[in-house]
Amino acid sequence: MTLAHASGIGAVAGVSLNPAGPPAQALAKAHPEWFRKGDDGAPRPLGPWDSAALKGWNDPAWRKGNIHPGVMALDADWTRQGLVAHVKSQLAASVTRYGWDAIRFTDVPANIRPPFPLARHALSTDVSPVGALPPLHGGIVVQESLRFWQNGETMYRTWSEFLAAERAAAAHVRAAGGHYYARLNTAYLPPAQAYYKLVYSLIAGTHPADEIDAPGCANWGAFLTRWSGMLWDPALRFADPDKRVTVTGAKLRRFLTVREVSPTQTFVILHLVTPSGSDSIGETVFSPRSGPVTVAYRPVSGARIAQIIVVRPDAVPFETYLPKTSSVTLPPLGHWAMVIWEVVR
Repeated sequence: MTLAHASGIGAVAGVSLNPAGPPAQALAKAHPEWFRKGDDGAPRPLGPWDSAALKGWNDPAWRKGNIHPGVMALDADWTRQGLVAHVKSQLAASVTRYGWDAIRFTDVPANIRPPFPLARHALSTDVSPVGALPPLHGGIVVQESLRFWQNGETMYRTWSEFLAAERAAAAHVRAAGGHYYARLNTAYLPPAQAYYKLVYSLIAGTHPADEIDAPGCANWGAFLTRWSGMLWDPALRFADPDKRVTVTGAKLRRFLTVREVSPTQTFVILHLVTPSGSDSIGETVFSPRSGPVTVAYRPVSGARIAQIIVVRPDAVPFETYLPKTSSVTLPPLGHWAMVIWEVVR
């Protein structure tokens, strides 16, 4: 923790409020009233409950020679105030001992409040965040089921469905004052699927919540750190790409966002994507790269273009500054690029 903080890195504790393993067994023995009961009157397991696996829980030799049955959690009764008080005290003690900068909760009950301001916690969920959300005050919503191509009960089968629904989810979380994260699972996908899932998620305004393993960039971490403001600024809003922007040349998918920094400075961000040969996620392939592309932006009355940049994750450096003319021809593009106009009054 000391090394992380010295390097400017915050540490986040992941907290699942499903009591599991030997700690759950000990807690149930000490306080059986804190757990819902099964038909035998004992605390009810959530799934397999294997006594041999409990004994070998922290034994590397046992784990190496046996198949672990899973989480082995018990069904806690969160209406029990004693249990709630115990969990709060344990969280506070953990923060004091280890110095966590934030806590990420999985399925946190409403009566558990994190020992942090709301801006320093995250909620993991398998439910679509498009439903009612409390004010988030800078907190995070992590969509867990997107790694299985789901958001709540929706199963994505096409990229059009994916992008439309994820845009709505990210916008809804931002409107509640939060940040939208999702587990993308790119490390377990074919390269083309991993790439488009990452790119369309970024365009939608989603923060990846797990390791990025996708082609198209030598260092996605460096790229996303450098250009985070053009992807995740809470002030970003989508706009009609046909109203003031013209794209000629290759047939590309176009998405336009606007980032108003101040009354006198605005960034207009045009995402250009060479789409897969099929809209079906299961048939995703890389299409040939686009040919020459020319773009033009028409500022509103009283505004002027201060600079134009094309940003390409597959280029070194990522950004190329373009002539400040009304129409510019772009350098060769990969499968995704951003054209950014800085507009001033």
